[in-house]
Amino acid sequence: RRPRVVVYDPAGGLEGLIGAEATRIASLGTLPAPPAVLVIGAGAFPGDPRGLPRLGIVGETDQALAAFVREGGRVLVLHQVAYPSWIGTGRLTNQASTMTFAQMPDHPVLRGITDRDLKWWASPPGAPADHLVTGDECARPANGAFRAVVVSGSAGGIAHAPLLELPRGRGVLLLCQMLVQEKASVEPVAARLLANLLGYAAHYRAEPARATLVSGSAEAAAAHDAVGLRYLDVREGPSPEDLDNSDLVIASRRVSDARELHALEERGKTRHLLCP
Repeated sequence: RRPRVVVYDPAGGLEGLIGAEATRIASLGTLPAPPAVLVIGAGAFPGDPRGLPRLGIVGETDQALAAFVREGGRVLVLHQVAYPSWIGTGRLTNQASTMTFAQMPDHPVLRGITDRDLKWWASPPGAPADHLVTGDECARPANGAFRAVVVSGSAGGIAHAPLLELPRGRGVLLLCQMLVQEKASVEPVAARLLANLLGYAAHYRAEPARATLVSGSAEAAAAHDAVGLRYLDVREGPSPEDLDNSDLVIASRRVSDARELHALEERGKTRHLLCP
């Protein structure tokens, strides 16, 4: 069964690009229960007129959106000039590109799309013939859980990711700064990419946790959550199966049985010790 699709598109630019079965919502304060797909249209988030970012998760709506993703919601965010705080990792720049490159050519969202297709897009009638593929690109994150599906370069190197996938708990954020909405009516590749993104979001399944947290404080667990690490929390007592199925074992230095952790290392597991 396909999940429910809701669309938040205050600018109205997605009209005719998403099926009639999608539900339009006028406010992000009225979200369905996950799993569901939330599509946020281009230009939905106005920038701060002073150019100042909002730091941290603030407000009930921000908290609800962050929880929606963690609990299994799939969110596709199309081209924005500013991101709200709940998106977290995404940091926008003024980079715009006529040429981009598939960093993950086998990713499902690029099905039927090649590197050659990610360059020199057409523009709608009456718009400048800029051949742009992207706008206001995301800086490529330096850490955290992310997949840079499409990248672009500049004098600073391959430092931008106009198409980012950010797994969060049981859900996912797809940040698309490629001009799929603006150019879908005239550029077949843009229309194909938008359809692929919607299909991927609808069928998304979180990968099983391969990390196990066996000891540590609530603050340490919160730090792992903040970077999008998927882990199994067994601080109240792991079973042998929990540890056998894990590639990464996370523990504080104050563990009750260090011999067990050493034995895991002997079996090829990676151990990460947290400071007290």
